Amino acid sequence: MPKVIDTHHLKLLHNTWFIRVQIPTDVRSFFGNQYEIVQTTKLKSSQVEDAKLLRDQFLASFKLRVRRMRNGEDHTHINDLEFTPEYWSKLQREDQILPEDSEERRGLEEMQMNFHLGAVEEAIDLHLEGGMARLNKGINPNKLNAVREIDEVAYQKVIKHLSIVKGETFGSLIDQYMATRAVTRTTLKYQADMRKQLVQFADKYSVIESINKAVVNDWKEEMERYFDGSSTVSKRLGLLRGYWDYLLLTGLVDESKPNPFAGHKITKKIAHKREMFTLDEAKLLVRGNEDAVPNELLADFIKLGFLTGCRVIELTSIKESNIIPYENITVIDITEGMTKGSAKAGAVASGIRKIPLTNKMEEIIDRLLSNWQQRKCHPDNVGKGYLFDTGMNQYGDMTRAMSGRFSKYKEKLGFAKKTKVAHGFRHTANSYLMKEGVSAVNRQSLFGWVEDSSTSMADTVYANQEFAYPMSARKEHLEILCDKFWFI
Repeated sequence: MPKVIDTHHLKLLHNTWFIRVQIPTDVRSFFGNQYEIVQTTKLKSSQVEDAKLLRDQFLASFKLRVRRMRNGEDHTHINDLEFTPEYWSKLQREDQILPEDSEERRGLEEMQMNFHLGAVEEAIDLHLEGGMARLNKGINPNKLNAVREIDEVAYQKVIKHLSIVKGETFGSLIDQYMATRAVTRTTLKYQADMRKQLVQFADKYSVIESINKAVVNDWKEEMERYFDGSSTVSKRLGLLRGYWDYLLLTGLVDESKPNPFAGHKITKKIAHKREMFTLDEAKLLVRGNEDAVPNELLADFIKLGFLTGCRVIELTSIKESNIIPYENITVIDITEGMTKGSAKAGAVASGIRKIPLTNKMEEIIDRLLSNWQQRKCHPDNVGKGYLFDTGMNQYGDMTRAMSGRFSKYKEKLGFAKKTKVAHGFRHTANSYLMKEGVSAVNRQSLFGWVEDSSTSMADTVYANQEFAYPMSARKEHLEILCDKFWFI
């Protein structure tokens, strides 16, 4: 797999990207015997694509300067490349505002032509051995074609260099594209994943002109080898297809060129089906063996999972304030923001419900409530009373830490990595109540889902069942799980 983000020679310090280049030993005397150069880009962490352009520009001028030092040539006038993305962007902005047939526009067109010709010559001097002097001896008037006839590798470097200085790399508009997405309806994690996938492709295939059906097919086949499910590859192709359409709208892509991400046939794969746990397996998870034993917090996480059939996100979101009395019964109040469907603004969670506490649940909850203040909480969660606060990632997600602990533990016990997972708590609880004759509609109310439907539980089953399926009846059905999991 390619690296997610090519940050070679870039370092993030205090939320700002710095260019960091080691100076070759033989030319350090020209730099005051410095070991390295560290130079700020003045760009923040979210502006990584722009920082990469500045890095590439700096490295190109640095390479040219070092070459001239080694050849004993004058290098004092080389500070930065003359033809830069910033200057080209300035010309493009002026192009958008100047009136047609004006004298200023005619002057601008000449400047744009001079920029292109100058950037070509600069790139050839930088990447072709012998530079422009070598071309002047030939007869091909087209400089780029002449480079290609001499050295295909140098030609590719020249083309990439031109793409960089004109801001026309595949990844050059990722930041702008992300700003056009309906980010208010997606989580920060989902936005980061979108950016990550775009950058991953852009790092491997930076030059727009080189991206065609064959290139995308190679990438697709690589993804198919790497991922188990075909839906992941389809989603990534869809994201890249949309981004290409955006490049088309902005004029960065020639409209006569078909979208290379469209029309690919994805090899269908059967994704791993998450399985329920048998009673013997559940007992092993709760008690452990000579290979691994869960600590108290992890054991309570597993026990409460089996007894409630909760999702991992629901378990890790439970706070002391969610343990409330309702219809003379103590319940876990699963609210908006704690469950499936809560990730998107405006979505109605499919798991909003109240879970009556059984006797065994009460023991676990009491223990968790008495111990949460002693546990080290994430700084943002101090004093909020989370029962399973074991950490939080940069997106505010608390499920990773607890599910990660569970994954490492159950794999030590010999459980399959992809089929025996924490979501199996729900499958197991649901399966045993189904065997005991609890109706589908009641199981849906208990566990917060709608069979064969994307309609929200809060809009349908749960709301309709408030009176038909009282808390006392729900508690009786959940007591069945206590009997099944007698070892808890």
